[in-house]
Amino acid sequence: MGHHVQTLDRCQVGVFDDMIRAGDEGLVWTIENLTEYTKDPIGFIRTFLDDPKARPNMAVKLRKGADDIVAYIATFSDVPAE
Repeated sequence: MGHHVQTLDRCQVGVFDDMIRAGDEGLVWTIENLTEYTKDPIGFIRTFLDDPKARPNMAVKLRKGADDIVAYIATFSDVPAE
């Protein structure tokens, strides 16, 4: 993800390849979209970029536990949850 967990929520995306492009096009992490991303990284980036060939660095879909993982990461954020 490219950022320290204390700045995860609402930080600009962009570390690898199409993730850099997504960040350049305005994608910032929120609790909601990070949860979506962890469930289907490729689909999320392809939808955001409107590019059927786009690929993020992470290609593994979390079938279970995405909500729990993101909630755990959010506990380290200095941005209060909405």
